[in-house]
Amino acid sequence: MRDRIKSQKDVLLNAALEYIEDGWSVIPLNPHDKRPLNKWREFQDRIASEEEVVGWFDQHDEIALGLATGATSNVVVIDCDSDSAIEFAKERGLTSPFSARSGRGPHYYFTHPGSDVRNQQGLWGCDDIDLRGDGGYVVVPPSICKSKTGQYVEYRWDNQPGLDWHDDAPRYPLSPTVVDKPVGDELPDLTNIAAGAETASSIAALTVERLGRKIGQGEGGGRDNLLIRYAGECVAAGVRGYVLRDALHEFMDTWFLPNPDIDQSEYVEAKCKSAEEADRRNHPERYVERVPKPKVPLRPIFTSDIPRLQTMVGDQQYLIDPWLKGGSIIQLYAYSGAGKSRFIQTVMWHLSMGNTIGGFDIERPARVLYLDYELGLESVSSRFRLLQDSYGDPGEEYGHWSPAVLAQEEGGVMPLGTPDGNKLLQDWIQSYNPEVVVIDTLRSAWAGLEENDANAWTPVNRLLMAIRNTGRAVIMIHHANKGGADGLGREAGSTNQLTNLDLQMRLTPIYEDAERADQFNGLVDKPDNLGETMTQQLTRKAGELSNGSRLLDAYRLTYHKTRDRNENMRTIHFGTGERTDGTQFFVSQNSLKQRVRILSARGTSAFDIAQHPDVMVSVRTIEEWINV
Repeated sequence: MRDRIKSQKDVLLNAALEYIEDGWSVIPLNPHDKRPLNKWREFQDRIASEEEVVGWFDQHDEIALGLATGATSNVVVIDCDSDSAIEFAKERGLTSPFSARSGRGPHYYFTHPGSDVRNQQGLWGCDDIDLRGDGGYVVVPPSICKSKTGQYVEYRWDNQPGLDWHDDAPRYPLSPTVVDKPVGDELPDLTNIAAGAETASSIAALTVERLGRKIGQGEGGGRDNLLIRYAGECVAAGVRGYVLRDALHEFMDTWFLPNPDIDQSEYVEAKCKSAEEADRRNHPERYVERVPKPKVPLRPIFTSDIPRLQTMVGDQQYLIDPWLKGGSIIQLYAYSGAGKSRFIQTVMWHLSMGNTIGGFDIERPARVLYLDYELGLESVSSRFRLLQDSYGDPGEEYGHWSPAVLAQEEGGVMPLGTPDGNKLLQDWIQSYNPEVVVIDTLRSAWAGLEENDANAWTPVNRLLMAIRNTGRAVIMIHHANKGGADGLGREAGSTNQLTNLDLQMRLTPIYEDAERADQFNGLVDKPDNLGETMTQQLTRKAGELSNGSRLLDAYRLTYHKTRDRNENMRTIHFGTGERTDGTQFFVSQNSLKQRVRILSARGTSAFDIAQHPDVMVSVRTIEEWINV
């Protein structure tokens, strides 16, 4: 059996990389007792990087794979260990078309409901049903693990065909729906089970189910308390005015028995005012009055405005030519493990020092705030040391945020998409005052984001635009879908994410080995017309830059959706070189603008440069580039 477990490592590693690509937080397990092999609590709040996952498989000869359930993975699992448990779950709507087969029964997979889901044994009074939610984990396929009977079992998916997890997975029900059974016959008193972690609606639903009817006065922990709680939840979600009043009337009609002793309208109005006043006291920032802007006469642009336009353009020079300007939103996407984080961090390191890097021209330093939601403490530390040793010290112009390093009281817990997380981001930006904000990665920053839902991207776009409108640049790092037979995959999720982008770039690794290229959704390196591959070209250039060095990797950067395309945006290839002392350096082709300036320095005229077969741009553009 040990040989079989070892032979599964490559298959399991590929599965692990696909899981983190899909937004699931995985952990390494001991296949003989299902216990975590490493400390794993941090992966309840963040998804491991590709480097960390590969490191686990390098570290352990025998390994199984666990999934950290809860909000970070957006997964809740119900574990049934007997036939009676399966029947019990079916009767209460606790089954899912997404399931995995274990040794004793199925694991039913649901999406997370948004409020805390605590781990429980003997769920809903059935001894053979366990719940794994926030703070828990389960074994996931295709792991092989020792079961309670002593037999080794291979976990397998048993999903209904034709369904997609992101589109079709059911949300975990905070209360079960009993099918063809009298309400309240078999369930124990559930009033106090994790009530503090659930919503007013879920508590009301459980109480109604227990009573077998709507809630009367003095029942279910108090109707006043339930209604006040519900009003507070609505106000916190931004519901105000008549919409709030209508919502409370509907809540009462749904869950409460009529009370002839009160005027329901007056009763609801009192609860709404109380909730609104409490929210105003606790969150005064939500009620800041906007000062009306003075009305400006409407006037179109005339030719007389050309000098002003040129001045405005001059104020918007590239921070990184040709792809990063102030006041822009940039997306870089690539397949999981392609090296997108390492590329952006290296370029931002150079930007913070004002140093050109390869084919990317940088004329002055710019302060960078890098929000790193993925790397662990050891990876952050080792990468910092390597960057400093290789490229120099940017001092305090490069600021790195990481929940693996910063404690909560230090501002290290910042889930974007939540009021507290967005407010903390605002505080960080105001305190550090960066010109560039990097979000790495979008999927980890907005944990639980329904990427395929176009509407889910609206608050993401609003936040990015709010930062851009302050004149800052925002770079968000995102994942690519796995490519099919038709080629490389596009960015993961709905195309609504492209709505406000100023530029989208794709990073693609280049491999000499076709199998590795297929595994990591990369390109197979092929010879050009002169019989030389890109890897060979970059290796030769690395040797010219540093004697005795070697090439570690090779990439292709392409430009896609853009609002302001310029002639310098041409596909560029680059890589990482390593010196004999272990430090690294950037190896790159020259950009088109750099090649033009080299030709000009050799005495070639702008007209002749413009006609060069590798250039083919206008004479005016050439003259602008060489400052004629």
